[in-house]
Amino acid sequence: MTVSEQASEAFKEFEKIGWDKQAEHYDSLVGQMTRQAVDALLNAVNARSRARLLDVASGPGYVAAEATRRGLDAVGADIAKHMVRSSATIRRN
Repeated sequence: MTVSEQASEAFKEFEKIGWDKQAEHYDSLVGQMTRQAVDALLNAVNARSRARLLDVASGPGYVAAEATRRGLDAVGADIAKHMVRSSATIRRN
């Protein structure tokens, strides 16, 4: 059974709205737990200096930020624009 295009778009919008609402509090609620997985993720993909990394569903960008710190050319992307905006605040703190 396939999901109709309308249902698919409705689900994407539901996810986008939900994650946008969570952006402001994401770091304080689950940021520490999420950051604990960053080293393991980067090690699992054998991330090395000067490599390129695309962090999909990046949220506030913990993985992309650490990859950049390690010398990788990293880009983060997320469906929730407010989640991406919050990443600048989190990295400054």
